Amino acid sequence: MLNEKNNNVSNDNELIEVLIAGKDALDSRDWETASLFFSDALRIDEKCGDAYYGAWMAKYHVNSPRDMVNVFVKKYDKPYTKIVDFYKEHITKMVEKYEVLGYLPANLIIKMYDYDKSTSFESTVASRVELKERAIGELMNESLWIKAKEYGTPSLQKRVDAILCEIEKKLDAKIKKANEDYMNKNSEVSNIIGEKIKVTDEKVKNEYNKAIERREKDYNKAVMLCNGSRSNADIEKAIRLFERVRGYKESEDYLIKCMKNRKEPLLGFNWSMENIAVVLWVLCVIIANLFL
Repeated sequence: MLNEKNNNVSNDNELIEVLIAGKDALDSRDWETASLFFSDALRIDEKCGDAYYGAWMAKYHVNSPRDMVNVFVKKYDKPYTKIVDFYKEHITKMVEKYEVLGYLPANLIIKMYDYDKSTSFESTVASRVELKERAIGELMNESLWIKAKEYGTPSLQKRVDAILCEIEKKLDAKIKKANEDYMNKNSEVSNIIGEKIKVTDEKVKNEYNKAIERREKDYNKAVMLCNGSRSNADIEKAIRLFERVRGYKESEDYLIKCMKNRKEPLLGFNWSMENIAVVLWVLCVIIANLFL
C-alpha cells in the first residue's frame, strides 16, 4: 500500500510538471512542443481534463479562450450572397391562384409583373445562419473539447462552456446585422415597387375574371355542339373546344362522347354539303351524256 501511495504521488508530480511544461510551450506559441507535452500528460492520466484542454489549444494554435473564439469567428466569417426576389413568392401565389389553363397561362401572369427584377437584392442571412451551424458543429464534434468538458474540473468546464457561448454570441451578432440589412432593403423595395404590385394584382384579377367567362362560354358552346351536332364539322369544333377547357366541369366526359360520335369520312372523302353538290352535278352530266 505504501508503494502504491508513493507511485501515485510520483505520478501526480510528474503530471503537474508535464502540464506546466505544456502551458509554457503554449505561452511561447510553440504549438508542436505543447502538443507533445499534453500527449505525455494523457499517457500519465488519460482522464486529465487540463491535458485535453491544452491539446485542444495547441491544435488550433491559440493560448487563450479569447483567441480560440477569434479563430472560430474568423474561420466562419466568409458569407456568400444570395439573390432574394422580394415579390417572387407573392407572384408565385398569384400564378397558383389565378392561372386558367388555355385562357390565362402562367407566363402571361408573370409577364404582367415585368418590373419584378428590380425587386431583387443580395442577402447574406441564409449563409450567416449556415456558417454559425457549421462553426458550432465543428466545435461540438471536436473530441478534445468533448474530453476537456467531460473530465475537467468545474472551473475548466465553465471556461470551456464560456468559449462556446462567446462564439455563438459573436456569430449571432453577425446574423442580426445581416437581418437588419435584409429588412432595410425590403423596406426600400417595398416603398418603390409596392404600389405597382397592387395595381398589377388588380389587373391579374380582372384578366382572370375575363378568362373564366371565356372558358364558360366555350364550354357551353361545346356542350351545345356535342348534344345537337348535325355534322362531323360540329363534332370537330366541339372536340377542339373541350380540349381547350379540359378538366373543367364535365369536359372529359363530353370529350369521350364526341370522340365516339365522330364519324370517319367514307373512303377518305370529305362529305361536306359543297362536295355533295359537286358529286350530284357530275352524276347528272354523266347521265345526260348517256342519252345523247
